[in-house]
Amino acid sequence: IEKGEVSYQNAFIGLGAWEKTMPSDLTNLLSITKIAQNPTWEDSSVRNIPIRAFGEPNDPLILWGFIDKETVLITTNTNAFGAIVERLAKGSS
Repeated sequence: IEKGEVSYQNAFIGLGAWEKTMPSDLTNLLSITKIAQNPTWEDSSVRNIPIRAFGEPNDPLILWGFIDKETVLITTNTNAFGAIVERLAKGSS
């Protein structure tokens, strides 16, 4: 989770540009061990939050999305993304 003062538009553009190397950049940090045969980036959503997912259809290796205009979440699966979003929502209410 990254939270900051960067504009949403600039952060979105930067993350989109980073997609070219994001999988190799984050493999060790996120402990990614599985290998996708024909991985691609695709648009999807988790808990009504638009995300970008890298991997096989319905089996992402990495996904990222903005929880709000100031917070981006990068994780390795949709269940983790959804659980983190839920915890953050409970913490802010």
